[in-house]
Amino acid sequence: MRNNRLETFRIQHSDAAGTLFAEFRFTPHSIVKANGLLVCDTCTVFVTITPLAGQYGFLVGPAHLVFNAAGSPTVSISYGVYGDLSVHDSSARYATPADYSAALAIWYERSGGLWEEERNSAHQSATVVASAIDAPAIHLLAALK
Repeated sequence: MRNNRLETFRIQHSDAAGTLFAEFRFTPHSIVKANGLLVCDTCTVFVTITPLAGQYGFLVGPAHLVFNAAGSPTVSISYGVYGDLSVHDSSARYATPADYSAALAIWYERSGGLWEEERNSAHQSATVVASAIDAPAIHLLAALK
């Protein structure tokens, strides 16, 4: 992607309707460094987004990217069709599927099993959670147990 342009792309489920899984937005200058070097205005930066099989998550790479904290890439995850809210009963925190749904946020693996909620993860609608992408890492839509 070009560092000085808005790049938006979507990942869809493989169903016939092309149901949205996630929409990503890389605003101009959202990538500051790659391979330890500053990224120029007109540079092209290679970024991968890989959905995680069997989970509501994705991997952003490569790991050497540094995102602009003031203008990070963003993601919106839609879970209305395929999100399994029946797992609410695996924790005493959530009395109903609606309680579990309201608690969902986007998390990323900071390092070796240490997870951190994205700094501005929030519901955009009843079944869409959006957030900045703070780091190239594994990201999951999840709620505390």
